[in-house]
This record gives sequence, structure tokens and C-alpha cells, in this order.
Amino acid sequence: MDMGKIALVTDSTCDLRGAEQAKYVATVVPLHVWSGGTSYLDRVDFDSAGFFKLFRAAGQAAQSSQPSVGEFVDVYRTLLQDYDSVISVHISARLSGTVQTAAMAAEAVDAARVRVVDSRKVSVGVGLVVQAAGEAIAAGKTLEETMAVAELAADQTRVYSALPSLDVAVKGGRTSANTARFAGLIKLKPLIVFDNEGAVQTDGARLGYSRALRAVAERVADYA
Repeated sequence: MDMGKIALVTDSTCDLRGAEQAKYVATVVPLHVWSGGTSYLDRVDFDSAGFFKLFRAAGQAAQSSQPSVGEFVDVYRTLLQDYDSVISVHISARLSGTVQTAAMAAEAVDAARVRVVDSRKVSVGVGLVVQAAGEAIAAGKTLEETMAVAELAADQTRVYSALPSLDVAVKGGRTSANTARFAGLIKLKPLIVFDNEGAVQTDGARLGYSRALRAVAERVADYA
């Protein structure tokens, strides 16, 4: 099935350089962020720097929630007035309900014309899948061909990271304050990786952030 003109949608967890995002993405649907009893729209009410400023000021971790089904329905219906089809690429379903709500909206609008991709990544990882899909659309690929490109990019992309501290893990209840304090005293920096299912896994640790970053670089080089 050749759907011709294709719109690309993603969410606000996608990190892609501004020029490339503007080139490829028709709409970015923001996640909701709750902090101190107030709801914000990610990348609308603040940028990445603003989010971390909010996080540091909060006594507990800021909580995020996926866009509603209705928000996705509105986006898809609007885009289908000008496009033949939509491909919607989102943050890992293991980390957010965004993929699920997008899929529900696609079913409500037109499942044949609106397709949803679980990037199984976050941040730059989502961006790489979005970029691959955008390049396929720009090259004149069909809907099915572009979906195949996006799924392959999701399969082949790996995200490695080193955490400078465990502050986020403590505020989110994922580790204890004592563990974080001890790690801070000896400058132990955890390494993480996204597995093939889109879940975050620990991948060792290094003493000192510079050593941790070198370990990340080594893993990237090995994978490449």
C-alpha cells in the first residue's frame, strides 16, 4: 500500500537537533510533567535546562505522564487533512504509556493510515529512529517501507549512558539515600544501557565520571 504523503509525529522525549527535527517532524506531542502540584507541558512550558532546574528545586522527583488518547486523536485527525498517512514514533513502552495511548488513538482514527512505532529508546535514541524514518520519507519511501526502516532503526540503535549521580534514582524511589550517599563518597558512577525490549539495565560502574564516560565510549565503539 502506497500512502504517498506521510507525516511524522514524535513526542517531547525525542532529542534531535533543531534543524533536523524541523525538517522531518510534522508534530511533537508533549508529555505532561507534574511538580509541586502543578502540571506542565514538556518542551512547551520549559526546555531541557528548565526541566532540570525544576527537578533540582523540587523536594521530590517530578512525575511525567503520557499525552491523552484525545490529544493524539486531535493530532492525527488534523494531520490526515493534509497527509495521506502518519507514522508516530515514541519513547519506549517500558518507560511510558505513550506508545499505548498513541496506538489507541490510531485505532480510533484509522489504523490503516496511522502507524505507531515503539522506539524502545529514550532521548537521542528516539531521535535516531525518528531521523531514520524522516530520511526514508524524504527519499520517497512508501508507508510500509518507511515503517520497515523505522523498526530496523529501533532494533539496531543502542543507548548507553553514565549517570553523574543517583539523585534522580533516589527522588524516584529507585534506590536508597544511603546507597546514593556511599556512591557519591567514592565517586562511583553507574553505567546504564537500554536492552532490546526498551528497559533500562545497569551495565557496571566506574570510579569517577570521566572513567565512566570513557567506558560508554568504549561500548559505543565496540557496538559500532
